[in-house]
Amino acid sequence: MLAGAEKAGHGYRAQAFDIKPLRYVDVPKATRHCVDAFREDSETKYLADADTTPFWDQRQYVRQFAFLVDSVRLLQTFCINGGESLILMFVMLLHRHCIAPLFMALAPQEYKKVCEMTGILRNPMLIFHGIQRRNEIVEKVRELLKAAFGDNLEDMIEIHGLSTAPEKQGLGYASALMNVVGEMGDAQGRGVYAITTDAYKFYEAQGYTVLQEGFIGGDNPKWDGRPIGFRIVSSIPSTKDFL
Repeated sequence: MLAGAEKAGHGYRAQAFDIKPLRYVDVPKATRHCVDAFREDSETKYLADADTTPFWDQRQYVRQFAFLVDSVRLLQTFCINGGESLILMFVMLLHRHCIAPLFMALAPQEYKKVCEMTGILRNPMLIFHGIQRRNEIVEKVRELLKAAFGDNLEDMIEIHGLSTAPEKQGLGYASALMNVVGEMGDAQGRGVYAITTDAYKFYEAQGYTVLQEGFIGGDNPKWDGRPIGFRIVSSIPSTKDFL
């Protein structure tokens, strides 16, 4: 199934890295590394700028933890070294951010209490601005996806998240994880795509092509940074004429 990768137990060994599905026991470690990896990401900064209520970092840990718990349940995440680097993928995901983590869905009152304790419900106006920016991102991404793939999107694998702990970057972990997903796409005859801001050069180095690019924030008077660029990058399977 995976050319150039040796299947090992329930995981894969590629480029001398032991790649396995993320486990529940790995989630705390993986959560910490994910949040740290995206701390300087343009999208993260754009969202954080509109949300000045207390405990931003803690709320990101809660949100990421819940999301990763659900990804383990759905067997959608592969990792190296128990979460030092991980790749999260979905098939037939039509819109970004449209799947609520299981924790939020099954225990909404408990999640609400966590949010209240960490300050997310203390200032409705700040929440409003934060929601506005999230909606702005979602609409831009939908527009780019439609322009890139039309009605073919549901046949593809989305790399919904790719992260490596800052202190482990440059060791080839992310490239090895990309190889696994690419081989899966080839085996299934599916294209693979990702939505990225700052990391598009990395994807290009992996053989991906930027299909669409769009910017937000340029006309937002409350944002004094540069416009935030979103890119749709894709790799078409070698076994199928996809588009």
